[in-house]
Amino acid sequence: MPKALLVFALALSATRAAAQIDCWMDAEHPQTADSLPVTHARVAPLRRALHELNAVLHRQPELHALPRTRLRSSWQIGGQWNEPARAASFLLRDHRESTWTGTCDVVKGADRLGPHAAIVVSVNAPQSFFESTAPELKDDQLQAWREAAEPAAEEATLPRIADGLRKVDPAQADKLMAEIREQHARARAHAEATAARRRNNPTLDDSP
Repeated sequence: MPKALLVFALALSATRAAAQIDCWMDAEHPQTADSLPVTHARVAPLRRALHELNAVLHRQPELHALPRTRLRSSWQIGGQWNEPARAASFLLRDHRESTWTGTCDVVKGADRLGPHAAIVVSVNAPQSFFESTAPELKDDQLQAWREAAEPAAEEATLPRIADGLRKVDPAQADKLMAEIREQHARARAHAEATAARRRNNPTLDDSP
């Protein structure tokens, strides 16, 4: 190969290498927000959906072509609290070279440095956008339904919370449950007072 062509080929190879990610990390949280292992059968369908989402992103050539960065997918399955289905949160973001460590890792606290590129996905979490303060995204009917349903839904979770506390901290379980019930009673009283004010003054919904 002539010398000029060899230099050109080496330069082209270096350009391509500089325009590719260094590596891609997958970081699945090992437990759900309510302390179930992610291998539990109860969360298997949602876990499969998150893995498929990550696989779809892995297949995108545009992401692999990002210049000189390390990508990290991280996700966690939420708890079964007062929603009809478990939520989950997923974050794909870049990490610049100053945060790198090892062959494919980043230093502790790397997430404190803002990303240059990020993809955020919320699963089973309509409140993440329908209850936005932005008028064009806000869904007043959904918000009103949640406000009406929340106290009853939270009350329904109390037996499960009590069972969990007795397993984790049996000595303090009764005391903690008394405090939780008191908090729920205050929240219920506040919700009922708010609903009464709205019934007596319909303009509150127009000017919150």
